[in-house]
Amino acid sequence: MNKLDKLLAKRIVMLDGATGTNLLDRLSAPGESPSVLNIRDKDSVFALHRAYVDAAADVILTNTFSANRKNFNRAMLSKVIHSGVAVAKRAAKKASVLADVGPLGDLIEPYGTKDFEATVSEYREICKIFKQTGCRKFFLETFTSVIEAKAAFLAAR
Repeated sequence: MNKLDKLLAKRIVMLDGATGTNLLDRLSAPGESPSVLNIRDKDSVFALHRAYVDAAADVILTNTFSANRKNFNRAMLSKVIHSGVAVAKRAAKKASVLADVGPLGDLIEPYGTKDFEATVSEYREICKIFKQTGCRKFFLETFTSVIEAKAAFLAAR
């Protein structure tokens, strides 16, 4: 049983807050992914993570909610995720770090044009990058489509 599992068995676990939202004022352009700050402004990301830890967060999520192929090419996606995990781990102290995975921003068939298997494949790519960093616990959040959440879950599994 790992540290997080032991904690969950004892008490309510405190998560960090709205990381991307709190970093929006650091972005250069409207619509830019806050995940880019893992490379461009690591100090701000670190400071926010550390503030959550200092405020008693047991878990911090990597600043990677919008880290996907819609926002980054393959090479940049890998850099953004690797850096995001490294910054979170450095800030974590005793807190656990979970890989934050959010929606891709496309609707899946039959509601949209995106294929389910292609969506699973995209999430698999993201999860493989996280695994390269040693991050093997995923926090899947803010999905408006159960079908897309299922695709992310299957990929993470």
